Amino acid sequence: MSDGSPGDGLRGIGEVERTSLVMTFEEAAAAHARWRTTFSEAIRNGGEGLEVEVIRLDNLCPLGRWLNGDGERAVGNVVGHRMLANVHAEFHTEAARVLALAQRGRVHEAQRAMDADQPYGTWSTTLVAALSQYASALGDAVAG
Repeated sequence: MSDGSPGDGLRGIGEVERTSLVMTFEEAAAAHARWRTTFSEAIRNGGEGLEVEVIRLDNLCPLGRWLNGDGERAVGNVVGHRMLANVHAEFHTEAARVLALAQRGRVHEAQRAMDADQPYGTWSTTLVAALSQYASALGDAVAG
C-alpha cells in the first residue's frame, strides 16, 4: 500500500531509470522557475507576445510535459502525482488570469496580482514547495 510519498511508486523501475527520472524532473522544475521570471518580465511589458489560452494550458511547459508524460507513467504514486499536477494546473490558471489583466492594459493590477498574498503568489509558493517535496521524495527513492 502507498504511504503517500511521491517516490514510493518508483519501486518497480530500475536504478538507471530512477536516476534519469529524477534528473528529468529536476530539469523540468528548473525550467518552470525560469519561466516564472520570464513571465514576470512579460507582464511588466503588458503581456505582449503571450496568449492567455496557451498560458492557461498546464501541459505545454517542460514541467507540464513531464507531469503528463514520463512522470505520469513512471511514478506509481497516483495521489502524490495528482496533487502536484493539480497545484501546477492552478498555477497556470492564475498565470492566465494575470496575463489577461496585463493585456487589458491593467499592468499595475496584474503586477499586484502576482504578489505573495494574492492567488498567483499563493499558488506559486505552493507549487515551489510541492516541487521541492516531490524532488526530495524522488531523490530518496533513488538513494533507497
